Amino acid sequence: MKRRTETGFTLLEVLAAVAILGIWFGVLASVAIQGLRAEGENERRIRASLIGDRYVSDLEIGLDLGEFPDDTAEEFEEGEFVVHIETFPLIEMEISEAAEPVGESADLIAFFESDLSALAADFYSIQISVRWSEGAAEKAVNRTTYYWDNTALMEALRKQDAQQDDEEEREGNPASGPQEDGA
Repeated sequence: MKRRTETGFTLLEVLAAVAILGIWFGVLASVAIQGLRAEGENERRIRASLIGDRYVSDLEIGLDLGEFPDDTAEEFEEGEFVVHIETFPLIEMEISEAAEPVGESADLIAFFESDLSALAADFYSIQISVRWSEGAAEKAVNRTTYYWDNTALMEALRKQDAQQDDEEEREGNPASGPQEDGA
């Protein structure tokens, strides 16, 4: 009698293969969830960046038109985001003595210490912060722009021009002497 040999998998081999596949699918699912979470966070960060950039652009257009914002802080909601806009004079900036200023910070400090420091009172900083909740943490995108309110300088120049015009007018038309008629 011939013995028949059957080929196949034993129950133990099948259970081992199922266990390996289960672990592998668990790892894949974990990676997929992390990827989806990162994609959602990046998408919110991009939207917050676009909102911040839009506000900076709108403010800079207004500044070009001579519309200077108040020295106040505003906060309002835009969808799932909270937008905080704060304007303050740069002269109020606290400059740390402990840190060595470099780059633009050093240039700014040198300007405030120069002969032109009287103009520093008219330099302003606008800080825009777009915040949102990301689980238990709060995330934010920050934008900063600067401007110089030249209205005080323009007014001083207008007064100086008016004084010069008055002086020239007095020199050209002496009012103290008698007027001679050429006829």
